[in-house]
Amino acid sequence: MYPHKIKYSLKKSCLGILVLFLTCSFSMHGFYAREPAAYEIPGTLMVSGSPVGIRLEGEGVTVLGFVGFMSGGTFVNPGVHGGLLAGDCILKVDGQNVHSSEELRQVVSSSKDGRLTVLLRRDKKEVTLLVQVYKDDENGEYRIGVWVRDGVTGIGTMTFYDPEYGCFAALGHGISGENGLVPMAGGRISKVTILDAIPGRPGAPGELKGFFPEPAGVVGTVCRNCECGVMGTCEDCFCKVFALQEYPVMPGSKVHTGSAYILSTVCGDTPELYTVEITATLKDRIYDTKGLTVKITDERLIAKTGGIVQGMSGSPILQDGCIVGAITHVTMKDPTVGYGIYIENMIAHAREVMPRAGKDAA
Repeated sequence: MYPHKIKYSLKKSCLGILVLFLTCSFSMHGFYAREPAAYEIPGTLMVSGSPVGIRLEGEGVTVLGFVGFMSGGTFVNPGVHGGLLAGDCILKVDGQNVHSSEELRQVVSSSKDGRLTVLLRRDKKEVTLLVQVYKDDENGEYRIGVWVRDGVTGIGTMTFYDPEYGCFAALGHGISGENGLVPMAGGRISKVTILDAIPGRPGAPGELKGFFPEPAGVVGTVCRNCECGVMGTCEDCFCKVFALQEYPVMPGSKVHTGSAYILSTVCGDTPELYTVEITATLKDRIYDTKGLTVKITDERLIAKTGGIVQGMSGSPILQDGCIVGAITHVTMKDPTVGYGIYIENMIAHAREVMPRAGKDAA
């Protein structure tokens, strides 16, 4: 398996199906996260700052666009004629679950010139359509003329490992698509090596470029994609792959403005500490992904990246020797200024869906 190169681009698969590759920011929009169930804040966490590769497997396949073709000497565009729209999530075809572009191709090919019953989700509602299959004069394949995305892949930053619950949390914000948070049927995380950094500038966010090998490099399973990040369970090799250091946890009520650090990786796979200034602590936004305002002050980081770039989401924010939050967004006007999420918010959302490790586990 060749390493996946990470770029903010569209990549055409060998079957001619588009797969969307996104960088760690995944979306530059913030969320107002709901308040999670109450959980006791742990005394310490194993804090990372290592780069992480994330792949979400879609609940279905998302329609990106359409392509017409000649069939029997007549130009046809069956996807459009059948009523499909860009952004539709195809869930089932003729009663069969469809999780990938390959599964869609197989069910279309087997139908020959038949008519397919397509179950899809549109604007949070399920819709059933009848779509005619046509034979392409050029290559003899049976097609419905749609480009689809069957997964989202990108890089971000690992925030922490919670040994009490045996789970990880990364990014600090959800992975979103055309219609909000990306619905997922599963996912995985992998080790990443950062190869290069494109510096950000006003109006043009920068990005980290790297690669991660699959399936050999998989070190965890994604169980949740929510407003406050990507969470999941870890393989036995997790703690050997990611840099981890124990830090006390500071509740949001005690976080204050002033000097702080972020722990991030902008080259290779080793996190480094960089100085920042916490310029605002919005106590009424402890359950928001933009509860903190942060300004990068470290000249080394500014020289490398211009400030906060795509790929740094999830970088832990440290203050007074404690973990207090994680970087989530960058402002478009000034790449040295961005936002962060309170760490207790990420902890609560991660623990909400994870069974307690050890004696309390079922």
